[in-house]
Amino acid sequence: MKIKIITCSRAYNLGAALQTYALQTYLISLKQEVKVIDYNPPYFSRNVSYRTVGSFANKNWMLQCLYMLYKVPQRFVDHRIFKGFLRKYIQTTKEYHSVRELEEAQLKADLFICGSDQIWCPTKPTGKDVAMYLSFVKKGKKVAYAASFGEEVLSREQMEFLQNQIHDFLFLSVRETTGVEIVKKAGFECVQVMDPVFLISQDKWIVFSSKSVKYKKFGSYLLVYPMSLADPAFLFHAAREIAREKNLNVVIIGKSKRGVKKTDYYVNNASPQDFVSLIQHSSFVVTNSFHGTCFSILFRKEFVVYGKEAKPNTRIDSLLKLIGLSERYTKDKNLIIDSPIDYNLLRPVLTKYLLASQQYLAKAIHSDENV
Repeated sequence: MKIKIITCSRAYNLGAALQTYALQTYLISLKQEVKVIDYNPPYFSRNVSYRTVGSFANKNWMLQCLYMLYKVPQRFVDHRIFKGFLRKYIQTTKEYHSVRELEEAQLKADLFICGSDQIWCPTKPTGKDVAMYLSFVKKGKKVAYAASFGEEVLSREQMEFLQNQIHDFLFLSVRETTGVEIVKKAGFECVQVMDPVFLISQDKWIVFSSKSVKYKKFGSYLLVYPMSLADPAFLFHAAREIAREKNLNVVIIGKSKRGVKKTDYYVNNASPQDFVSLIQHSSFVVTNSFHGTCFSILFRKEFVVYGKEAKPNTRIDSLLKLIGLSERYTKDKNLIIDSPIDYNLLRPVLTKYLLASQQYLAKAIHSDENV
């Protein structure tokens, strides 16, 4: 069967790159012919453009120059890392920049899959882009695998838009329980599945990341992966307290040194392989990232997720509730969690939901229905 996937792989985001690789690799292991649609709309390229500056500098040419002087080298490395990753690991189509280009291409496949990541988030450009709902598909089955809204509720206008976009999908699945409820409120059947990164075994991820050796210079370490730096002091304070108790070095993956102390190790411009390897070899993980959480579970790590009080991360919250690890997610700035996780008790639960996710994909692939 010929399968085409559209994802956020062009967003130059570690999680987006890794889940795209995982879904592609798993489908290929099922003896399917897979291509990832290389969709690079302006809102993706704008975010990583050398000329894009922070909002604070928009009206001041001197601040713009200083900002670009600081950011351009980092963005150059980002481009090189992620373009190299896509070229080496992702089997892509030619590059498309708009819905119109996708429509004119008349892409052919037996099955089209959209997912994962927050492709349907109504407050992000992806959630308003009809391409992310496979609007350009005229012939072939349409499937959503582990799509995410990143929101708990939708407005009436957002719900109407969603209904118009997903009415002809053969199968619908999302990552969060709140997403299941949203789709059901829209009037469609929906199931919760595991993120694509879980479809690949720990052993295969170890092979994938085996050439990354950055971890060797850090000794025994606690890894911090802050997805958002909106409140770094909160996250970093907890990490340093846990590291002090366990006699570990602190290693931080990031794109900004905000909150980083001279006593910390800092990894800038981490590749997808570096990211996986650094989690694999860590002794403890502190994060506020969904994929930081996923890989901590994959590698059976001791970890804790510190979230914002104002807006919970529904993806993380839903995943941890699903497998019985809700206590690893806290919004209490003063709570330090360092108790051990019994992964032997979790194994049956993880196996159950992984099997259900694999069966969902198998059903989508082998269904003879036409939409």
